Amino acid sequence: MPSTYGHAVGAMTIEDSWTIDRDSGAGPFRVDDSPGFLINRAARLFAQALGQRLEPLGLTTGAFPVLLALWARDGRSQREIARDLPLDETTLVRTLDRMARDGLVVRERDPADRRRMIVHLTDHGRALREPALAAADAVNARAEAVLPPEDRQKARDLVRALAAGLARSVDEGDAG
Repeated sequence: MPSTYGHAVGAMTIEDSWTIDRDSGAGPFRVDDSPGFLINRAARLFAQALGQRLEPLGLTTGAFPVLLALWARDGRSQREIARDLPLDETTLVRTLDRMARDGLVVRERDPADRRRMIVHLTDHGRALREPALAAADAVNARAEAVLPPEDRQKARDLVRALAAGLARSVDEGDAG
């Protein structure tokens, strides 16, 4: 089914789309009708566009969500950040290592529980908040520019609902 907005998703157009026949007789699988495929493609394009805008600031798309968490509330434990993003702790530790090397954060042991590491923004990490948020705003505005203004909030609400529904399924161990 063609898009209401008639736009390609990345370099993929409806003419380029794949239709995959199924042995089960359930009908063909159309890539351009797959929410998972489309959202994944859009997410990769968002990340690519954001990366292009963050690079001049010395930031990466991997550091950006961690910075968002710390700009919202500085002084969080590594475990809290991993849970809230969500990221596995090993990935977060590697990201924090790079961020500490780049002067964005410092980590210190929690005096109340020496096993916990608390992450704080440096002055440099705090100073990048406004330009980095402006970069994200610009990417979001560019993406939403193809939608009529009255559809923009609805699009965000729909993506949020899809994510919430799938998160419940994953949490219950029934993602498929």
